[in-house]
Amino acid sequence: MALDLNLTRWRMAHVSSRDVNRLVVELMRRGASLLSESCPTCGGIMLRYKGVTFCPRCSGFTSVEEIEEKLSAPGDLLGGLEKLLYDDLRRGIQELRDAKDAEDRSASLRSVKEELEVLEMLLRVKDRIAGK
Repeated sequence: MALDLNLTRWRMAHVSSRDVNRLVVELMRRGASLLSESCPTCGGIMLRYKGVTFCPRCSGFTSVEEIEEKLSAPGDLLGGLEKLLYDDLRRGIQELRDAKDAEDRSASLRSVKEELEVLEMLLRVKDRIAGK
């Protein structure tokens, strides 16, 4: 905890108010929401951008690109994983079609089954995040 507090203090000391203001303006242009609560560390404003809540001053971020890279919303990450799983599932189904013998079919079926199980878990997590 002490390390995190020291890192936060260092970042706050090295990010100018002008830089923070520019960042806030750009985030607001891109759809960030200004929240009513204040930062528990510095008392500054709190923003919500792409589902993530943070203090623009304490975070130490200097660009929107840095924020988007480091603070990807869970839905964005899960969506990327979902695409990969569907791609792997398609490949597994094609391997099943192309199987030459029972052993190849069995291996392909196991692969497809594993992909489906992981996909099912992922979809449950996405539903929980969405509040369904």
